Amino acid sequence: MKMSLSSVIIFSILSAKPIFAHEYWLSPLNYQVESGENIAAHFRNGEEFVGSTFPYLPNRLTRFELLVEGQPYDLSPRAGDNPALQLPAP
Repeated sequence: MKMSLSSVIIFSILSAKPIFAHEYWLSPLNYQVESGENIAAHFRNGEEFVGSTFPYLPNRLTRFELLVEGQPYDLSPRAGDNPALQLPAP
């Protein structure tokens, strides 16, 4: 049986299943901090910026860095830290 190109396209579209994706982001505890206060943020996973918090797990990240004027600074905390990002504000 020979199918026309339009039949193949229509079949492909009708049989396609939706793909559900999740976002992964940093969610700060405070959006503004004074100099010397702690900057802290959770790792979050979910959809439309609603999701669960996760601790820092080293096997889930390739790198965790802060870039300041092109200079990378390693931010890797201890495994299990939650919030995952914790550093003093400059």
